[in-house]
Amino acid sequence: MSNSEKKYHRSEFAKQQLSTAVLLFLNDKDLSSVITLSAAASNILSQFVRNSGKEPFIDYACRVYDAFNKITPKRQSYKNYIDNTLGVNLHKHISPSCAKTCTLDLHQCAVYSLTMAIADYVSLYGQGDDFIKAFLTWSWMTEDAVKIIELYNNMPEKLKKKGGHPSKIDLEKTKKKTVIKRKKTEKKAYQRFQLAANQLETAIMLFLTNTDKLSAITLAGAADVVFCELVNREGKKNFTDLLCEKEGGKVSREEIGNEVNNLLRINALKHFDKSDDEHIDLDVDECGIATILKALANYNMLEGKNDKLILAFRCWVKMNLDQKKYNLDFNIKEHK
Repeated sequence: MSNSEKKYHRSEFAKQQLSTAVLLFLNDKDLSSVITLSAAASNILSQFVRNSGKEPFIDYACRVYDAFNKITPKRQSYKNYIDNTLGVNLHKHISPSCAKTCTLDLHQCAVYSLTMAIADYVSLYGQGDDFIKAFLTWSWMTEDAVKIIELYNNMPEKLKKKGGHPSKIDLEKTKKKTVIKRKKTEKKAYQRFQLAANQLETAIMLFLTNTDKLSAITLAGAADVVFCELVNREGKKNFTDLLCEKEGGKVSREEIGNEVNNLLRINALKHFDKSDDEHIDLDVDECGIATILKALANYNMLEGKNDKLILAFRCWVKMNLDQKKYNLDFNIKEHK
């Protein structure tokens, strides 16, 4: 461990990213970042819930599916289906065959992504944290609670969540609650590039304001995946391709990409499997700077070096970091 590294428990990653997602959502900020951060937190929390002997949201969802369809879906397949439905994969993956545009209701996807993650968070830690209370209060005041309670009360017992949940909820108290009219949302068409750029902009904001550098890594990493593919579609070599060239073609693009992601702890911030160590050593400043700079290198090839995003971060780097180590005068556009 370097002098700047700190040992984190993966639950810290999940809590920080989920807290930031709620903050962004309740302040009407970037919904793409809300979706990506909620999904990252959910992936980690789900395994912790399972490790604790409780039922995570995805396992409950599989059980509900089985009750209605008489077949239990494979957990990972159903998780992929949910991630595709909620636009999670659209924000962090893009293959050569994928369209440059997508259609989704960003607000609704953000609500459902947050709800999934918070369900597992509450299973582990309860409802006491302020950011959890804030989102649950918003949900309670904007959703059709009477309809939800009626559905819950009439639900077969075998479909209700396990572990101390009430069999019935008092409907009369629910009818007296204050209701805030929820704004109408709809599906819209978006450029994949713009969704990625929104996440990169949020990552830079979170990093430069020292609000949440862990989430900045996740968001910049997700944006960079999209930028890399779009750069290739323009007939250019992306940052990873240039690293492969530097290695003389001895390693593949995929191997270089995985090595960089592991080095910058990008995967650790959004994945947690049963065999993984619960603790991670991480230098959040170094990883944050490197991840943002890598994304900006590819963004630069698509948008140009004088964009406000690049100018803001370059200015901060020049004012705060060793210029011999962080050389931003390198013109990556020269490489075709």
